[in-house]
Amino acid sequence: MNIIGGGPAGLWTAKKAADLGLKPVVHEEHTRIGSPEHCTGLLSNNIDKIIEPEVVLNYINGARFISGDREVLLERRKVARVIDRPEFDRQVCEEALASGAKINRGKKVHWKDFKGDIVAADGAAGRTRSDMGQKLGFLPALQFDLRETPEEDFVELWFEPWSGFFVWVVPRGNRMRVGTAARDLRPLKDFVVKRFGRFRKTKQYSGLVVTSGPVGKTYFDLGGRRIFLVGDAAGHVKPTSGGGIVVGMSSAEKLVRAVFEENPSSYERLWRAEFGRELFLQRVVQRMMVQNPGGFVSFLKRGKAHLEAHGDMDRQTAVLPKIAFPALVWLLGSLFKRK
Repeated sequence: MNIIGGGPAGLWTAKKAADLGLKPVVHEEHTRIGSPEHCTGLLSNNIDKIIEPEVVLNYINGARFISGDREVLLERRKVARVIDRPEFDRQVCEEALASGAKINRGKKVHWKDFKGDIVAADGAAGRTRSDMGQKLGFLPALQFDLRETPEEDFVELWFEPWSGFFVWVVPRGNRMRVGTAARDLRPLKDFVVKRFGRFRKTKQYSGLVVTSGPVGKTYFDLGGRRIFLVGDAAGHVKPTSGGGIVVGMSSAEKLVRAVFEENPSSYERLWRAEFGRELFLQRVVQRMMVQNPGGFVSFLKRGKAHLEAHGDMDRQTAVLPKIAFPALVWLLGSLFKRK
């Protein structure tokens, strides 16, 4: 099994495949695992069984949603954690190596270089996905690390009219990280000045945020090659937040199971059974967020008590039926009226 891409989804595929004796080889174009850094590093508690405490920078106690003069704070102690993402990637790499996987670094490869089972974990802009005729919707993203000491352990999500997504403000130990995804990223610096009264940047990161949800197909039988898409390359990303580590790594486990059981086509069914409906509904919610952010914040405020008690960062829409039904009808009506 040849795996293109040494991010969490690719490396976790390698670790699980090596555990079953499938002899995986990871091909990472960069010389150092985890570099360059793109991710904010905010993860849910659903990653507990994988992550090591030493990569955790701090724990998050809730999120504040802001649109104009509307605001709501959802609180829950240690609902999430912020990690050192490069160190997390290197930790997963060490686990893959310990299980017997092979890691090649510093050379860019193409899926046509290999025969047999090929796993494309090469990101949103990966060549394999586009060669297979699969389309993704994504936005360019920009982040700044700032010399600002967090006052509280809450994430902030600001719905700004110029952003195609939202602006996130994340406390990372003794620093803050601010970023967004948008067609025009120039206003981000002005937002930082508005939020903090100054602009004191230490580092800058760029990347892509997948907003469309999954691609239409993630398994292809080309005769001498069986090609699988996983992680960002497959659109295994939450449309509401742009996070994909939990979905991507869980889908990687299903991929390995399908290959090991000599039923590769079952991969599509397995991951969609767990995440397909959730990602579709999150796409609907994401459209609400973008088209009517004020209404979305009001909707969260109406469901605050239930969201604080039962909300899940990865399976976000499970609570929707339990939130006051009139609030949901109102939000949908507001969305379509605006449209």
